Amino acid sequence: MKFKLSLSILFIVAVLFTRISKAQDAQFSQFYPAALYLNPALSATYSGFSVSMNHRVQWKNIGTPYSTSQVSVINPFFRPGKTRSPYGAIGLTINNDKTGDGIMKTLGASVNGSYDLPLASLHHVLFGAQIGFIQKSVNYDQLQWGSQYSPEGIDPNAHLDVNLRNHTSSRPDLTGGIMYYFNPLRNYGRRGANFSSFAGMSVYHFNRPKLGLYEASNERLPILYKFNAGLETKLKDRVYILPNTIVQLQERFRQINLGLSLHYYLLDEKFYYKPASKPLVPNEIRFGMWYRIEDSFIFTVSFGNNYYSMGLSYDLNSSSLTRNYRGTGAYELSLIVTPFKPKQRIFNIPKV
Repeated sequence: MKFKLSLSILFIVAVLFTRISKAQDAQFSQFYPAALYLNPALSATYSGFSVSMNHRVQWKNIGTPYSTSQVSVINPFFRPGKTRSPYGAIGLTINNDKTGDGIMKTLGASVNGSYDLPLASLHHVLFGAQIGFIQKSVNYDQLQWGSQYSPEGIDPNAHLDVNLRNHTSSRPDLTGGIMYYFNPLRNYGRRGANFSSFAGMSVYHFNRPKLGLYEASNERLPILYKFNAGLETKLKDRVYILPNTIVQLQERFRQINLGLSLHYYLLDEKFYYKPASKPLVPNEIRFGMWYRIEDSFIFTVSFGNNYYSMGLSYDLNSSSLTRNYRGTGAYELSLIVTPFKPKQRIFNIPKV
């Protein structure tokens, strides 16, 4: 009887793992600090060697929280004699997410390459690609089995009726993306351009890797499509507004974020791009708010200069989780560090 119960639990875990493998990927609310997680072409927008990090914790009120993290490194290349104009970049990104008790984990890593194709002074098209792997695992040691139950309760040291080991599944993963930028130099008022804008599309898992628990499983990860677009315009001296949107589609899953961020520069623009005499003192403050349709409101605040950018966001649930889990949301921290002497920023990439 205990043996059958153990096998039943194993079957349930296998089915649950399969469903999670087929479900949507883990997400960040601060998309652009996790640029390679949004669109591989975005690495070509960086004008200096950069390291970025995101860490997200959600559902803290329902036990051990669910966490998601990413770290990316981007190194741009510059055209000979034009140190302000990168023509592409290479990068590396690692991401990890796990359930609260660590029963199920997902680890991903990819190398990135991108290229900037200038069509004219106001028009740029960027291409990017990533190749890497996805690894999913189940830790059976975190589960409770029928043979561990006794009239006195659960004995975690009891001998199991079955011989189990932690199972890991690894598969290659391919990604591609394209971005279009208008007026990336932000030369407002020239040639009739009073704004700068961008739009992009990326395709993740287009090789549809198999991610079942066992080789016999035919379950495959659905293709994930991501679309992002936005524009920046000047409201008045030192104040800019950047409305933008992100749409994600993965099988039956659909996520739409609509919102904007407000940027206030503490210095006159002619001084902003010069290396700061005090690298830790911020010269830009940003506030943002987005609505993730049928899910949550996202509030962000960030600050920084040419050497770093730090952001904090909170997701306020508007879905049924608000009723079921007392409105518990998600916290996310982001950090971008450009340790060497920064170049002048070319593209108006958001920092939140």
